[in-house]
Amino acid sequence: MSVYTAEALVRALAPVKLAIDAFVGEEEVTYDDDVVDDVDVDGTYATTSQQARFISLLLSISQPKKRHDATTATTTQQQDAIIDWASIDLLPSRRYVHRLVQQYISSQLEGCNIGLEDDNLAGLVCHFSMSRVCSGGGGMLPDPTYSCVVTFRIPSTYNNKNNNDDGDVGDDDGDIIGIVNGQSEKNQTKSDIIHIRTYPHHNDVGVAKVWEAGACLAEFFLLHPNYVRDRNVVELGAGVGFTGLIVAGVSGAKSVHMTDYTEACMENLAYNVMENGGRVVDRRECVDFEGVTVGRLEWGEYSNKQNGDDDVNDAVVDVSGHAIGHPWANSIKALSNADVLIAGDVVYLVEAIPDLVATVCKFLSNHNHSHGHNSVHHHHSDNDNGDINRNERVAIFATTYRNKKTFNLFENELEKRSIVCVYHSIESLPNIFPCYFNQPRTDVRVCTMRMKKMPMMCR
Repeated sequence: MSVYTAEALVRALAPVKLAIDAFVGEEEVTYDDDVVDDVDVDGTYATTSQQARFISLLLSISQPKKRHDATTATTTQQQDAIIDWASIDLLPSRRYVHRLVQQYISSQLEGCNIGLEDDNLAGLVCHFSMSRVCSGGGGMLPDPTYSCVVTFRIPSTYNNKNNNDDGDVGDDDGDIIGIVNGQSEKNQTKSDIIHIRTYPHHNDVGVAKVWEAGACLAEFFLLHPNYVRDRNVVELGAGVGFTGLIVAGVSGAKSVHMTDYTEACMENLAYNVMENGGRVVDRRECVDFEGVTVGRLEWGEYSNKQNGDDDVNDAVVDVSGHAIGHPWANSIKALSNADVLIAGDVVYLVEAIPDLVATVCKFLSNHNHSHGHNSVHHHHSDNDNGDINRNERVAIFATTYRNKKTFNLFENELEKRSIVCVYHSIESLPNIFPCYFNQPRTDVRVCTMRMKKMPMMCR
């Protein structure tokens, strides 16, 4: 049985069978004639109430095309109303919901000789039939312009400094409240949900999805926010922007600058930042929050710059994240001011690893970096040499272990440049973001990186 709720799985574009199995598993079967209308010999049932609950699941995730459309309000009255499906944006996408409905009908209704007893479910099937929504099958080629909007409930955190009775959590950690296995403990508002646009069939992997290591890194910072709290953060290979938005909105970073390189990534990254900007600001209590920005960065461009060349003039950036003037000026400026460098799932192209590690080396070896932080060491709870020095730069990466040769090359490059890499246990991380459909979270490695000694050069 999935550790995530059906709602969390559907929001995250999970395989439809996994989502339906979770939905059915949540049903509390009560063999009472007043509750269950139709039970077959195997105990399988799909009553009108279950079908209505399935519709409620879809509506809780989707949104009205027109905000004032009362027919799409998710209230108890909607189950008795006939829903105008043409007025609703089905999320994560119409194609996905179509396949989800097909899976539900084939597994729960047709096999049990049960008809469409709920008028709104019957109406949705009719809507799909009339609008000829394509489910993506039938031998059709994948469409790279087909987009989805995955959504995630994001938790709140509070400082555990004065609440350390269990002895397991250090004073730099945060307790996660509001979400358990992707399920809210209380009713959450729209501002508690993050929207991420993805292009599942695009040939640019940066826009395809929220990658496993990115989700794991976000969960890591939720449990250990002091690595980034009140600090300036730069993210390499930000992709769809999910991790950086969590770091800014929940973990309390002072600023977050997200970088990537390709045209598709930059356009989509800027879109997701603009879409979620209000949600991030609404959640922040820090008056010193400097916001979330995006910019281009080629790893080799930064690592090849001579020491002392970081103080470039800031560039004007348009809404698509394009710098006017030097194409990487704003990102290089952000790196010169940053305290923490983060990245998720950037260790996969062998040819890019030397430039990636050289970038990490240059960032960590900038010994002139200082923002006047208090010289205090915060001991980290997992006792793996993860002490936090607020005057010291640190890089924190999450990597999905896919290819041993690639991973070994990454570690060898770190060793050559005198970068100390400490791996952190992820067993205690909460299950919040269900993004581990291709590889389990146990395949993800989270590490902090610091300089052992000042190298002569990083190339």
